[in-house]
Amino acid sequence: MSLKQKIQTNLKFEYNSFKTPIVLSLIVMSMFMGAFGGSVFGLLSSNFKIFADNIFSTGYGCGTFGQSEPKYGVACTTATSIVVPNSSSSLISSSLSIVNSSNSLITLSSILSSSSNIITSSSTISSASNTPSIISSSSQPVIASSLTVSSSSNLAALNTTLSVKVNLGANFNAATKQMDNNFRTRSMIPTSHPYNAQPFNYSGTEAFANSSSIPNDTVDWILIDIKDTNNVSVFTKAAILKQSGNVVDVNGSQNLSIGSFVPTQGYNYKIVIRHRNSVAIATNQNIALVLNTNTVVDLTKNINVKGSNQVQVGIDTSNQPIYGMRKGNVTGNDAIDAQDRNIGLNAQESDGIYSPNDTNLDGTVDAQDRNVLLAAPEASENI
Repeated sequence: MSLKQKIQTNLKFEYNSFKTPIVLSLIVMSMFMGAFGGSVFGLLSSNFKIFADNIFSTGYGCGTFGQSEPKYGVACTTATSIVVPNSSSSLISSSLSIVNSSNSLITLSSILSSSSNIITSSSTISSASNTPSIISSSSQPVIASSLTVSSSSNLAALNTTLSVKVNLGANFNAATKQMDNNFRTRSMIPTSHPYNAQPFNYSGTEAFANSSSIPNDTVDWILIDIKDTNNVSVFTKAAILKQSGNVVDVNGSQNLSIGSFVPTQGYNYKIVIRHRNSVAIATNQNIALVLNTNTVVDLTKNINVKGSNQVQVGIDTSNQPIYGMRKGNVTGNDAIDAQDRNIGLNAQESDGIYSPNDTNLDGTVDAQDRNVLLAAPEASENI
């Protein structure tokens, strides 16, 4: 009796009696039998009977088994696999799903458990349900190619951060040398950022769970935009501006996470700051964002702002000028002009409304705001 016939006879018997032991043994086989093992393991994605039918009809998949056994069935298509270091075996062939949605021979909630490097080509590991992990690596990297892995892009991005300091000219208090926080004291700051409408059209979901989670020294929401040298946005984030000028994440961290964006090393980026009724500013020079490093950007000094496009709002304790973003851009677009004055001068007076027509950010739209608009010199963004 040939080896193929022996396998066929044994599998038919064992299938009816001992499904689970068969599956476990085949997994072990797959770890030592190279491409044949990968094909065997791949067939488990439906159920064991389909596996048995397939192996009898298509033979041993790719390559040969042993010295004299011929290859049966069709040739393999393009195959990629998970490779475990220090092993020549292919554990999982490229086109399979390890999840058995019907008989649950093998399901998973985490495909990889690793305390070190996980390297993926472009995909992410994702789990379908709460079931046991099947691969665990404590020290060696696992390289996945066609398997989907749920990750953000590159783990290095998680530790690459940005610290920004900036002032608004609209509500800077020269006496206290910081911005007022009228919106916060009057409970007017929205729990979700206000930049999801025109002209900003930012679709991020930055938000607080409730109003009590907003820091007491909050001034307002701002928008941070990282641009490449072609002036194309590569990362945008809404964050909280505090009275000191420091910008923080909604979790309170002053080191702003840049999420899944992985900056190219040796490449310099422009940092743009926007506020809903101020003129946007940008860094005077493009700067490098180094992996696993916090980069500090201080825009309260006008020398660090492109075109020195700010106004002096005070003097610091060292008798040095303090600068802030230009006020009066009620449209939120790229300039302070006649359009802003027309809108602001015709705005209905109101109190306690979070409005871009509130040019001095005191929580009230009134004659003071109209005076600000009349006195504001025309200006354009220089970013």
